[in-house]
Amino acid sequence: MRFRNVMTSIAVLVSLVCSQTASFAGMASRSGFVRGHVHFFGSKHFPIKQPAPVQAVSNVNVRDFGATGNGATDDTAAIQNAINTAHATGQGVLFPAGTYLHAGLINANGVSLIGVGGATTLLAVTPAASAVILSGISPSISNMVVNSVPAGGGPPVNAPQRATVAAQDAQNFVVQNLTIVQGSGRIGVYLNQSAVGQVSAVSFTGANTPADIGIFATGCANVSLIGNLMTGEQTGMFLNQGFPTEEKNLSIAVIGNTVFANGNAMQVFNTNVLDIEQNQIVCGAIGISVVSTTGYSVSNNTIFNATTGINLFSATANSGIVSQNIIRGCQGQAAAIGMSPGASVQFTANQIGECGIGVPTSVIQAAPNGDPNSIILLNNIYAGHANQLANYINALGHLNFVSGNVQTQTVLTNNLP
Repeated sequence: MRFRNVMTSIAVLVSLVCSQTASFAGMASRSGFVRGHVHFFGSKHFPIKQPAPVQAVSNVNVRDFGATGNGATDDTAAIQNAINTAHATGQGVLFPAGTYLHAGLINANGVSLIGVGGATTLLAVTPAASAVILSGISPSISNMVVNSVPAGGGPPVNAPQRATVAAQDAQNFVVQNLTIVQGSGRIGVYLNQSAVGQVSAVSFTGANTPADIGIFATGCANVSLIGNLMTGEQTGMFLNQGFPTEEKNLSIAVIGNTVFANGNAMQVFNTNVLDIEQNQIVCGAIGISVVSTTGYSVSNNTIFNATTGINLFSATANSGIVSQNIIRGCQGQAAAIGMSPGASVQFTANQIGECGIGVPTSVIQAAPNGDPNSIILLNNIYAGHANQLANYINALGHLNFVSGNVQTQTVLTNNLP
């Protein structure tokens, strides 16, 4: 009921905001800002490749290899034999209606796994080997329920084999039209060292435990996360370099997802070229956190109820743009921005309301790196009350470009050295 009410509030809020025409003309410029000379640091440098559509091929039937689908018998060997045959003959594997219990890993090397919708369930029961793993060229899984609840519990380990679904060393992979029900500590989809792939139209249900993560990605390139729904997660999406020997994520698109998270909705570390667009977020901690990521664009997202709406921190020289987001109901700041030497960001045309509900703070906290051009704040609107806010903009160093930032309902001072 709580989530339903929140989503209703978001829908009404978006319709109201979108119906308004905000005018930024005539606002006083600080430090001689010149119109028409706005820097753009966005992430559109490289197109993000999409996997080829899943091809319609003939299928082997997993029942023909001895799988029972009765939810009690271990079908691991039968499933794997069907996959091995399909791989050798260039076919897919069909799972008719039933619950297919697997006590071991399922390895789909270059094979499509296809169910018949909600009537097909893959059920994992072993914590150390709970995953359905996609590997090789053009693997996919679609149209079924994947359930790792019986494999939940125990200390969570961040490894593909302990996830619910994983793509490991896969190319041109597709995870699509699934319902994923996660056991405690089971990551929903684990993406590792995989390229040109898509996770789309997946409904994730976490176990509401502190270790739950919807999607984890490390060392991946040209991956799109599109149109997914997440509930009951501690962290919705976690894009991370992982270990020092692993490569950074490259060219990741996060578009049109709806995320309910008890903690952080989206965490990004060490990613090159990133688009986060048109997502709806309700969370208990940080809405979108982007750290040490270069060539990023965060735009047209709706963030509600976060402690901090958007967190930007750069420990390396990188750049990005954050624009046209709607940030509402923050316990603390709408945006916390910190730049290291050589890094820069443009925070522009964001619509913000009701911040500082829970703690004394400012709407926008900006810590430049000594370069007054490293943070650009343009044409943002705060439409909310004073609450526990000390400032609208609190800059911890001189900024050259601060212009057109509007307040309604209240008047907060700016701290601009």
